[in-house]
Amino acid sequence: MTTIEQLVIETWVEYSFATVIVLLRYYVRIRMVGLRSLDYDDYIMPIAWLFFTAMTIMAHIVSQSGDNAKMSEEYRKNISAQEAATRTLGSKAFIVGWFTYTGMLWTLKICVLAFLRRVTSGLGSAKLILPVFYLVLVSWVINIVLFVSSCRPFYKYWQIYPDPGIHCTPENPNFFITVLAVNLVTDLCIVIIPIPMLLQAQLPRLRKIMLFLVLCAGVFVMIAAILRVVFVFKNGDPATPAIWACRETLVAMLVANLPILRPLFSGRWWRGDYSKSSKQRSYPAGSQSGHIELGSQKDTAHFYSVSRKEQDDHSSSTEHIVQPAGGRGIRIQTQIDVVSK
Repeated sequence: MTTIEQLVIETWVEYSFATVIVLLRYYVRIRMVGLRSLDYDDYIMPIAWLFFTAMTIMAHIVSQSGDNAKMSEEYRKNISAQEAATRTLGSKAFIVGWFTYTGMLWTLKICVLAFLRRVTSGLGSAKLILPVFYLVLVSWVINIVLFVSSCRPFYKYWQIYPDPGIHCTPENPNFFITVLAVNLVTDLCIVIIPIPMLLQAQLPRLRKIMLFLVLCAGVFVMIAAILRVVFVFKNGDPATPAIWACRETLVAMLVANLPILRPLFSGRWWRGDYSKSSKQRSYPAGSQSGHIELGSQKDTAHFYSVSRKEQDDHSSSTEHIVQPAGGRGIRIQTQIDVVSK
């Protein structure tokens, strides 16, 4: 098996894994809140998955066809018509792949922000959501403008002969450095949002660490983005940029869905104790309380939801992160509901 074949197989395995993650997300969400109570991030995620699907297809084409880079002037001059057509196809696939790559990453950023909006509702961290959202949109536009304007005329992106120059090939450092920079800045801003909430939460240290890893897992996406750029410049293989783009976006897909999938790792989920009765999107005016439910030590009614006081069919004890009067600090409130049948 050749290196290209191995890379192609890896790409489709990663795509299949990402698809399973998305399907699990909706299985969890629908089981917990019901189809009618899905939120903004649930509607945004399919768009990210479609971007990922298109990017995977383009990565496959680029891996098989090559592109217009890494050729001497003499080789370009004497290239066969068939190889020229193949490399032209690969170069065009790279263009589409670049737009779908940034489209997926930035759509996932918006999806995570929509999730954090729900998590931090009623808390001071919620004030950071809108500014970071605008920053993400502006950085996405910057990426698009940079790609469109770096190579003029635009058709040189797939020109074989004469050499179009480094700014019209996948090796263009402007792409990698600029996108890496804005990618890291926006990810860092997103990671910062839940940190104040977690630092002030009066939770056991181990639980606080676990929540930090779940809510701030964007750090792993930042590491993947840096590794992608390093290996792309280190390896001249035309398949390398496409393959590492798939690896980075797979990590991003996993991180974006990890908070939603967290209930799968709880004993209550596997005991079948979750029910749609925990839906918390529709309630009378004035009955909403600004807290984030993290779950009791024995069981959890619902993860990461802004909710009002719940009355279940059995006695339950639930811990919440509650914003106290005056808006200073965060305290734990233990709520015990007893309902006689």
